[in-house]
Amino acid sequence: MLLAFMVTDSSVRSNIALINFFEVLHNRSYQYLTSSVLNGQEKKQAFEDVRKIPEMIHRNELILEPIESMKEAMRKHIAKDLLPKEQQITESEVLQKIYEGIVAYMCLEGLYFSGGFVYFHSLARDQKMNGSNDLINLIKKDENIHSSFFGLLIQVLMREFPELATE
Repeated sequence: MLLAFMVTDSSVRSNIALINFFEVLHNRSYQYLTSSVLNGQEKKQAFEDVRKIPEMIHRNELILEPIESMKEAMRKHIAKDLLPKEQQITESEVLQKIYEGIVAYMCLEGLYFSGGFVYFHSLARDQKMNGSNDLINLIKKDENIHSSFFGLLIQVLMREFPELATE
């Protein structure tokens, strides 16, 4: 939602708010899905175990670092009048961080996150967990729309700020 505070176009702001709403619904859906196969303690343990896998840690750092940098840059930009001069961020720095953060977010959603849906599709092919697969398909449709929106936003950013369109 920090990004919504940064944009001046109300239609972009509304789309970001809508995407945020759908992400909350998706999280609730995942809670429901995991609750149907794991009890509370098993679910907690499974989520903790994943965070300890070295390959996952490395992979996630590559994606989460630019997203965290984007969030920090936007916070600084929003609060610029309250920060000491040495902590303030320039307009070009915040734009670069937003651009890199959106690209990382798209990688997170497209490559890593949506790729996790394959497991449910393979189960459904074997006539297992069809209801869960139906829910995943609904979420996947939302995620495709989110990716399209952020892809267009990147194009707009590159057009409005050509200095971002580098190799």
